Amino acid sequence: MKATVLNRICAHPVMLSWAIGAAALETALLSARFGGLPLAAIASGWQGALLFLLALIATAFVGFFLAMFTFWPLIRVACGKYNGAPLKAGDFVLVLTGPHKGTTAQVREMTVGQGGWNLARLNLGEQDKIRCTDIFEQHSLLKIQKGDLETCAVWAHPHIVERLLARISGVPSNFLESLRVKPPVQGAEPDGAANGRQPARSKTNRTSSAVASVADPAREDDA
Repeated sequence: MKATVLNRICAHPVMLSWAIGAAALETALLSARFGGLPLAAIASGWQGALLFLLALIATAFVGFFLAMFTFWPLIRVACGKYNGAPLKAGDFVLVLTGPHKGTTAQVREMTVGQGGWNLARLNLGEQDKIRCTDIFEQHSLLKIQKGDLETCAVWAHPHIVERLLARISGVPSNFLESLRVKPPVQGAEPDGAANGRQPARSKTNRTSSAVASVADPAREDDA
């Protein structure tokens, strides 16, 4: 499954909120009139242009604080829902941010972060579990739907497809069951003993017996 541009943008709600807040403030600044003139008309000459540029930069930083208290709480929830939240244990997701970006993993469990919202812990290995680098916010993960998993499985080896569909359906995998070594049945008779015949010996066993007879003539006489 491939993430769209909107999925990748929603994986960064802080930056998205900052952009919206800065754009809102700068629009208001450019629309304001000072002494009946717009700011762009007042900023003439290189000094005026420099002050105009500094005003835009300062407005962008102020827009960050404005966004964090106004837009960000709503955008974080909206971005999470757009990428498939709420998640639950057992869901398959695509990581959109961080060092594991592009990795497909399964949600191991859901936990609650310090901010009070739900976080997902993924099956990324024992080292990530120990370092707590397997914890992700829901907006930074793209939920893979069942249909997408089956589409991706078309190009996989047949046993991978069978295991994947078994996992989705919640039933044991026939392929994994076939790999298990079954213990011998107690009291089972050797091959051929059931019908009164001697157990069949392979060609290798017969050859080994003939070599042993040549090496030990006394054994052949006893026979």
